[in-house]
Amino acid sequence: MKLYYIWSTGIEALHHLFQANHKDQYAFDIIDDKIVQLEGESVYKSDVWHNAVLKKTIRDYNVLKKHPNETMVFSDPDICIYDAPKLKAYLENRMAEENLEFLAMQESYYDAHNGGFLCVKSTKNTRWLYKKSIEVLSYFIRVRSKFLFKPMLWFKYGIWDLPYLDQTIMNKYLKEGGINYAYIPGSIGCWADGLLTEDTLFHHAVCTTNQDEKLILLKKKQKEFNNFNNC
Repeated sequence: MKLYYIWSTGIEALHHLFQANHKDQYAFDIIDDKIVQLEGESVYKSDVWHNAVLKKTIRDYNVLKKHPNETMVFSDPDICIYDAPKLKAYLENRMAEENLEFLAMQESYYDAHNGGFLCVKSTKNTRWLYKKSIEVLSYFIRVRSKFLFKPMLWFKYGIWDLPYLDQTIMNKYLKEGGINYAYIPGSIGCWADGLLTEDTLFHHAVCTTNQDEKLILLKKKQKEFNNFNNC
């Protein structure tokens, strides 16, 4: 199973840690794409962040178009997979048994997905989802500096704001587009500084504000996981 992620010079340390953490696993064929980025770190709500999310969504859409009917993973680089073979089997089993097109890490305990770890089958529905997300996100980036950008966005797409960009868009259209989707629970994908369980297969360093905080949290949870499994 192919696993894709993007990175830039602004988060190069996360890229190196991701590569180091997963160099000895063979369950996923990891494909990284370095993007040309605006100057500065990709922190939440910055111009760099908006630009990076749009480029990631375009890259993912192009991958889906290139590999129809295939299933693949789209990951952020602030993810650490603890047991790659078990995670691959978990994803394959759920996608097959539930006939899913879109399986995503759950956004904490809400009825919403988190865009940091997605297992997507390239179907007509999912390609439409990504194409629609690019359309809405591109429009938002163009108009967000205007005084009435929220009413403009609402009038055109029925969305008032995009606090989480592609994630907000997809959460709307997943529910409206007839796509068969489901969530990966927090017991499988550890959220932020949450508790690890015997079922935990990966961790996502969310609820952090910059690269340094993500690195610290990733290393902390890796140490906790090692201690947990050596008990």
